[in-house]
Amino acid sequence: MKSYVLILVMLSVCCASYAQSQIITTGNNLVDPTNPMSADVVIGSTAGTRHDGSIMWWSSGSASRISATGDVFNFSIWSSTTPNVTLASAVGGSSSFQGKLGIGTPTPQAWLDIGTTANSGDLTAVLSRLSEGNTNNGGTYLGIKAYDSQPTATTSNLSDIKSFAIEHSFYGITNSSVNFLRGQGRNGGSISFNTNDNSEKMRILYNGNVGIGTKSPDAKLTVSGTIHSSAVLVDQNVPTPDYVFDKEYDLATLKEVKTYIDKNHHLPEIPSAAEVAKDGINLGEMNTKLLKKIEELTLYLIEKDKEIKQENLKLQSQQSQMAAMKRNNDARFKKLKIQISQIKSNN
Repeated sequence: MKSYVLILVMLSVCCASYAQSQIITTGNNLVDPTNPMSADVVIGSTAGTRHDGSIMWWSSGSASRISATGDVFNFSIWSSTTPNVTLASAVGGSSSFQGKLGIGTPTPQAWLDIGTTANSGDLTAVLSRLSEGNTNNGGTYLGIKAYDSQPTATTSNLSDIKSFAIEHSFYGITNSSVNFLRGQGRNGGSISFNTNDNSEKMRILYNGNVGIGTKSPDAKLTVSGTIHSSAVLVDQNVPTPDYVFDKEYDLATLKEVKTYIDKNHHLPEIPSAAEVAKDGINLGEMNTKLLKKIEELTLYLIEKDKEIKQENLKLQSQQSQMAAMKRNNDARFKKLKIQISQIKSNN
């Protein structure tokens, strides 16, 4: 009874500054959501006029207050002169919350902390929904799900265990997601990306390696499939083989190259078919080696062109000599023919 009287006194004090404010005690002990006058205590008037007012509980330097100012309703918890938590709601408008909000925990560690420990497969939060397909099973939404942190019957490798996921559900079926994989320890987590039927298409490992079509990329970018690109830029760690054109370069003879090919069945410095099948091809190194072979081939062609020109000069010289010999022979034959004709005439 004393508490009830105290509340009435407080209500009277907080509303004393408003000439039209009234405190009406109904004694209904019931709350009818369709009738705002169904509370035990009403600040206002029977005519329906709303007045500013507040109720405060004060103790040892902290306070809780419920107040109404105009169209805005406030609930706040104070420490000294600063509100730690404030919940405000405008009539027919938006609501706001100031302070850390805990759901399932009395001690939130973040501005929004869902403190209840989730089970595998629990949908812990929905960020947004669409109307299409929203009545089918779980509906159409973008949400956060919790999964596992320890090996299961279907997933024994710690690096493949999914702890959390941001999932896109359409008509109640998850078709794409971003998955956070726990890794082998406190560090070492990875991220996988699922599409279509929520099957994995890409993974970023803890070491920064990216795999497309593979879960275990062994390089900064590993692709299992065909790459279609308009351009590829490769930074070389080795110099281009322009040294082939240096005068000191020891160019193998074609005879030596033929001997090597007959023995090994591939060009010198070029990997064999078996090596390519086992280790693949390093495009940067292979382009450098192929360029070297092209430059060596160019030197062979230059040398052969020189030899051909020399042979042509020899041939031209021989042809000139043969033409001169033919002219001499023709002259001698003509002279001999005249001498024979003179001998016949004298006889």
